[in-house]
Parts: sequence; structure tokens; C-alpha cells
Amino acid sequence: MRIETNYNKLPDLYSGRGLFVYSDPGGAKAVLSQAFDSRGSLESYEVVSDRHYDFTKDFLIPVSIFPSDPAVNLNRLKPTFLFTGTSYTSQIELRYIQLAKQFHIPCYAFVDHWTSFLKRFTMGDEVVFPDHILVIDSVAKEKALSEGIPENRISIFGNPYYQYLMTWVPTREREAFFKAIGLDPNRKLILFAPEPLSNVNGSEIFGFDEIFAMNVMKTIVDKIHFRFQMGFKPHPNQNLEILKTSFPKNLILLDQTINPNELLYHSEMVIGFFSNMLVEAKIMGKKVLRYHPKEAKQDPLSHLNIGEVVDSDSLQQILSEFV
Repeated sequence: MRIETNYNKLPDLYSGRGLFVYSDPGGAKAVLSQAFDSRGSLESYEVVSDRHYDFTKDFLIPVSIFPSDPAVNLNRLKPTFLFTGTSYTSQIELRYIQLAKQFHIPCYAFVDHWTSFLKRFTMGDEVVFPDHILVIDSVAKEKALSEGIPENRISIFGNPYYQYLMTWVPTREREAFFKAIGLDPNRKLILFAPEPLSNVNGSEIFGFDEIFAMNVMKTIVDKIHFRFQMGFKPHPNQNLEILKTSFPKNLILLDQTINPNELLYHSEMVIGFFSNMLVEAKIMGKKVLRYHPKEAKQDPLSHLNIGEVVDSDSLQQILSEFV
């Protein structure tokens, strides 16, 4: 299966008054893309979040700060539909979904990956399902069903952000961007962008996590004489404290708030596990390496044929030969 950049444009998302809500970055990109696509057809709309990301400015859409009482927004805006992302670090989307159902407002929630479906809709001891759960593809649907998501709520939607990304270009040239973030504009960039698997018990579920991988990277990177520069882009949910003893001396720690699109666009190669950034890098035509140690138990992106899967030995060889 290849990456599908088209998505299902549901007519109900292009009329009336829309309220768009997100927290985690993967959901943010899809929610903003849908709002961007719908905005010209809607009577009114508003986007709400409890977090700020540098990439939001690319959409030229104002984002409101999450109010302490979500009912304030529902009463003020009187939306005819709610469109949210899904997160495991925040309950903002679930709080809006709960209220929308009380007000009989149709609600749509987009799942931006192929993992942790039920967890995204669990708040304490309560499971909060929206009217419509939108997934990326048929593989995501099967995994959602296997976790107990009701089939009558699941729709294959695609990812609106993939289509948006197809035409995205940065406003800054490579030299200006590198200088702005403290990189050498005369050296190629390899980007290491792992996801924080330790947040979801990755060692047990996947057979490894970012701590394991960083220790491997330290062993490899500290003995290579670089002809390039290697940057580490932490995920916004990454606890950097747990990585400090594993950090390679030649790895450049990049600010978590840097626009990931610019980093991907100006990188020569991207290394990760199975995050959305690797899918996005592939859409941008970048060389992608997906690190999976021999201990790895599963690969959520295996059906998409993205990049080259490498273990410690093959990763070291590729980096040693990179020019």
C-alpha cells in the first residue's frame, strides 16, 4: 500500500458553523488543514487549542486559546459541527466532544496514526466516543476495530494534511533557515526525529523506545567523523530529562518549537521509528530511515512501504558512508 494523499471531503464539514479543536501536533496538522479547506464555504468557524506550535502560522488561520470552560465557546459560537484531533497528552478534545453530545452537535474526531485508538477516547474511567471516528486508511480501521472501536462510528477519511503538504514550500531559503536555528549552512543536515515511545510503554509494546535508540545513536555517532551535521528534533511530548545521559556529543539539540516542515524540507535524510514526520518526509521526497532494532515487536507503518528499515549495524554503515 502506498501513501494516499487524497482524502474524503465530507459535505457536512463545508457548511454551517464549524468549531475545530486540537492538542497534539499530528492532530493539529489535520485539523488545521481541514479548517483551511473548509473556511471559504462556512458561515463562520473558530479553531481552539491548548497548545502552540510554530507551524500553525503556515495556515494563516487564527487559533484561540482554550477557555477554562469549553461550554463558553459552544454557547457563543453555536457550531453546527465539531471537528477535533485526538491526543493522549491532553483531554481538550474529549471535553469538547462530551459537551457537543450534550448539545446534540454532530462531532467528528480524526485519528492521525495507526496506534492507540481506544486510549485516545478514554478519559479517566470513561470512554468518550464522538459520532464519527475518522481514520487514515483500511489498515487503521482494522486496528481500530481490534481495539473495540464500534464499527458504525468508523469512517475511512484519509489525512487532509497530506494533500496540504503536497504544495507546501518554505518562506525561507536553506541558508537563512539554518542560520536562524544555529546550524551550519555549508553542511548537509541529517535529522533524527524519534517519537517518545516511553510515554506509551514502548519497550513493552514495541520492543524498544527512544531511550534505547538514543543509546544506540550515541554509540554510532560519537565515533563517526562527520562530513555532515546531525540534528535531533524532539517531539513536543518528549521528556528530555530521560535522554540527557544518552545524548551523543555530536548530535545538535534543536528547539522543540522549530517548524518541522522547514526542517524536513531542508534535510537530506530523516531518521525515526514510525512517526507521522516520516510519512511527511516521504511526501516531500526525502530519504527516510526507520530504525527498528532486532528486538522490535511491531511496525505500524509496514503497510506503507516508507523508507528503509535499518538496525544498528545498517544504520552505522549508512551514516559512515553518507556524503
